[in-house]
Amino acid sequence: AGTPLPLPREELTVDLTYRDDVASALLTAGRGLLREPAAWRDRRFAASGFRHTVREVVAPFEAVAGRELRKQWGEWKIPARHIAVPWNGPRLPGWTPDVLLAEGLRRTLAGDSHAD
Repeated sequence: AGTPLPLPREELTVDLTYRDDVASALLTAGRGLLREPAAWRDRRFAASGFRHTVREVVAPFEAVAGRELRKQWGEWKIPARHIAVPWNGPRLPGWTPDVLLAEGLRRTLAGDSHAD
């Protein structure tokens, strides 16, 4: 609508995982738990390893959307309990994310509502 968009500071780092990849990770983890419960107990898997600054997310978003946003950098206040550095532990065994940032943005803007 052309309304200015409050954004956090440009250099804020995020680790993004597309929803289809999250669903795939959950299925992989569930299968692992069913096969070898002891080996999979107390493990946490949440990060894709695809790290981007907010600026690196906004630029391809604008390209995919075909329009420039009216950005207000630094106007979205980061919560006090914000995690400054995304977790960077081992990936889920047997799982690799497939959807890169630009493709995930394209799918999201297209309104894809189902996992492939």
